[in-house]
Amino acid sequence: MKFSPAKTLILFFLGLIVAGAALLSLPASNSFSKFSFITNLFTSVSAVCVTGLSVVDIGEYYSTFGQSIILILIQLGGLGYMFVSTVITLLLGKVALKDRRIMQELFDVSSFKGLKYLLSKAIIFVLGIEFVGAVVLILIFLRDFSFLRAVYLGIFHSISAFCNAGFSVFNNSLAMFAGNPAVIYTVSILIILGGLGFFVMLIFTMPIKKSADIYPRTQKLFFL
Repeated sequence: MKFSPAKTLILFFLGLIVAGAALLSLPASNSFSKFSFITNLFTSVSAVCVTGLSVVDIGEYYSTFGQSIILILIQLGGLGYMFVSTVITLLLGKVALKDRRIMQELFDVSSFKGLKYLLSKAIIFVLGIEFVGAVVLILIFLRDFSFLRAVYLGIFHSISAFCNAGFSVFNNSLAMFAGNPAVIYTVSILIILGGLGFFVMLIFTMPIKKSADIYPRTQKLFFL
């Protein structure tokens, strides 16, 4: 059975939500013996769609394993379904010529090689920024938490902030750090960079000629 890019994206979207809800319903994911599947489904949808809405305190309701599942859903949702599904397609190595042209149009690149270059740079940017943010937050959290706990909190909140997810494992979000400029500035910068998106950052960090080669419309902008 052949699927068009649109159907593939929809299936990926739904599959990710269902898989997330199923994993969050595992006994290892919950801190309580009783849990609600509707709650887990809502949390999965919210994480994948990076809305930050939650009907429970995820730091208390979900175990570390469950919180890790939520974090993965946030990361995949933050990267974007089209981006992730395109990466999967590239890894599988089975891309029809028609689908290649569609993806080139969607991503506004002049060649399929340019698309792969764009995606690889995007991954480096996303993971690189999240890593730097996590390191800074870890150093800050070390003042109040053990090393392993600080590492976990730093990684979780760096990814959550960059993906604009709004999730926190603290029961009052980041209210306890309202008077801590280091946390506020770090999280704010991550939110801004994540809101701009990796495509925008790639344009402004590439050499002008290189960006013009990859982005035909950008070429018109720089060489009017």
